[in-house]
Amino acid sequence: MKSYLNLDVISKMQTITTNRRLLAVAVLTLLAAISQAHHSVPVHYDLSTEDSVDGVITRVVWRNPHSFMELDVTSDDGEIEHWHIEMGTKNTMVRRKIDLSQLEPGDQVTVIGVLHRQTPQLMYFRACVFADGTRFELAPTGQDLAKQ
Repeated sequence: MKSYLNLDVISKMQTITTNRRLLAVAVLTLLAAISQAHHSVPVHYDLSTEDSVDGVITRVVWRNPHSFMELDVTSDDGEIEHWHIEMGTKNTMVRRKIDLSQLEPGDQVTVIGVLHRQTPQLMYFRACVFADGTRFELAPTGQDLAKQ
């Protein structure tokens, strides 16, 4: 009878050990995914390439870790290009007292930002100018971008 009791104890210990290993793998996998979700702006965007694009806002998403907007831009040859404009966190914009309703689909804007190092039609937002001349600015200097 003692041998059966020992087998039960050993089986329970093996189950606990297996569960701990599975939990550790799950936690490490989650941490790896989280660490890839956020990135440094200067690593992906060339801060020396400030440029601008004129277009119509088609979508705005306010969220963390980065908000973004999408623009339809008419290229020089008349084709519509879809640009993705990455912005700071929703929290950053709220702290800077930016009215989140300022950027809405359908607005004609000129977006000023820095270009992505590898992906065409991808820009990190610095500011935009509306058709009436109103300027909406998030990050006026490269130093602000480097902190994000």
